[in-house]
Amino acid sequence: MDHYEALGIDPSFDGDLRVVRNRLVKQYSEAGAAPDEERMKAINLAYERLRDRPAPVARVVFRGGAGSSFVLDGRRFIIARPPRQPAAIAAPVLGAGALVLVFGWPGLVAVLVLALVRQYQRVYRHRRGHRA
Repeated sequence: MDHYEALGIDPSFDGDLRVVRNRLVKQYSEAGAAPDEERMKAINLAYERLRDRPAPVARVVFRGGAGSSFVLDGRRFIIARPPRQPAAIAAPVLGAGALVLVFGWPGLVAVLVLALVRQYQRVYRHRRGHRA
């Protein structure tokens, strides 16, 4: 009997094996609802073998650019635009920090107003059907 089949899980299971084993022990032990000594031996052996297995690596690689799609967990996703480069994210943040350091509270207000204006422009362009 396969170890995964003995525990009633599939090989991609990434939960806690102790919980699965304890549930089965309650069911098939001598004090359980349906005592089965052979099944208990298989459960214990499977648990011992699978207990120290390495965790599955959950890595998703997206290929393609804007407009391409992929399916993940049965749901379809469409890539709307290419991802931003780290420098494109860091530059505005550093600039905003510099404004706050130089001008204090008025600089913080200016940064917040600029962020709200930028967000409004994104929403407005989206409503008009333009690409950002």
